[in-house]
This record gives sequence, structure tokens and C-alpha cells, in this order.
Amino acid sequence: MIKRCLGVSILPVLFSFMLLWQVAPASAAICADKVVAQRAALAFMKAAKSKSQSSFQAALSRHTNMAAISLHALGKYRSKLPKGQRSRFFKLTKRYVARTLNNFALKFTAIEHNIKRCRPGLVTGNLFSLSRGGKKVLWRIKKGRVVDVNIQNVWLVQLLRNNFVSILKKNGGSVLKLIAHIDRTRTTRHIDRK
Repeated sequence: MIKRCLGVSILPVLFSFMLLWQVAPASAAICADKVVAQRAALAFMKAAKSKSQSSFQAALSRHTNMAAISLHALGKYRSKLPKGQRSRFFKLTKRYVARTLNNFALKFTAIEHNIKRCRPGLVTGNLFSLSRGGKKVLWRIKKGRVVDVNIQNVWLVQLLRNNFVSILKKNGGSVLKLIAHIDRTRTTRHIDRK
């Protein structure tokens, strides 16, 4: 017999508690991706406001998986990256991306970022500015880190891959020549939107 507490059956209360307990872990995972996307957005907005390459570099270090981004950007040439050059390549790619983001800082210039939708691995948000309204942003999240971002219908990693593969093709597929190229690239506009 179910005991009554203050004239109310305890069964519905117990059932509600059990239901919340079972749903909480799945919701927590989804919410974790929301938090990752929101923190990354705020860091990118802060970097855009400061117009600072080093701020973008710090945001990339803190919120992204630059190793995964760098390797994905190599495409079919990934296997040609010498193991002894991996950390150097990741570091140079982060610097390259930071300079590029700084060149396109206007895309992340906003006063607010709101999460609109969250699925495991993909978070949809909006960057709001007073002059341009909202811009849709998609954040790909894996293991608590951003692995790609899409702003104004352009995926950062695909754009990076297009540029790297183009450089690789011009240099006979030599990843070492790609590394030398991105090491030399200091002040020019880095990722060409085609």
C-alpha cells in the first residue's frame, strides 16, 4: 500500500523523481554542448571587439580542438604529415586561423550570442549586433571542444581545407612546403573565400 503524505499519494512524486533522474544525464550532455558554444562565442566576440590576433589565438586555444581542425584541413594529405612536425603544424595552423579570424573580425562583432537549438555535437546560435541584426552561427562540438564553426553559411574548416589543399597541389603535395608557406604568411589576408 502506498503511503499518503499530507493527504497526497506519494506515487506521482516518486514517479516524477524517477523520470527526472533518468532524463537528466541526456539533458546534461546537450546542455554541456550549449555551454561550450556559448563560451566560445563570447571569447570570439571579445577577440573581435579587441581586434587582436592574440585574443583570437587565446580563444582558439581555450575553446577549440586545433589538432582535429588542422588534421581535417589536410584532407587526403593528412598521412603525409611527418609525426615530428605535428605540434609545429598545429601551432602554425592556430596562428594562421587566428590571423584570418582577426582579418574577418566583423563576422564575430556582436553584442550578444543566443542559443537557438542544441543537439549533441551541433549547436545553433545567433550573433546579434545593433546595426546588422542577427547572424546564424553553427558550432560543431566534440568532446567539449569546438571542432568547426559556420558563420554566414561558410564552414571554417572547409574553407581552411580548400586553402591548404590548393597550396599543397601547387607544391606537389608536400606538407613540409605547406608548413613553410603558412610559417611565412604573416600579414596578408589568409583564407580566400571563393
